[in-house]
Amino acid sequence: MCTVDSIHACSDALLKLPPGESIVYHVGLLARDRHASFSIGAARWLAGAVDRLASLVMAQAARGGLLLYQRRLGDGAFEYHCYRPANHHAQNDRY
Repeated sequence: MCTVDSIHACSDALLKLPPGESIVYHVGLLARDRHASFSIGAARWLAGAVDRLASLVMAQAARGGLLLYQRRLGDGAFEYHCYRPANHHAQNDRY
């Protein structure tokens, strides 16, 4: 799983993610966690890192290189996954 502590390592992992593989790139509430205006103290800095990572993931998904999905963990928390399809033109290549 990627963490905000390892934003550069996670970015590298996303770029090197092989076809047919997926990673968890965030756990929590992404919409809230990526905005500093909802954070105080040290969480403001972390929000910036989460936002940069989410922007990277969403840009790759917009180009068709990743499929994004989430899994509910309960109590308002989710795991956010990105999956690199074996054929990035086949948007139905999910598991």
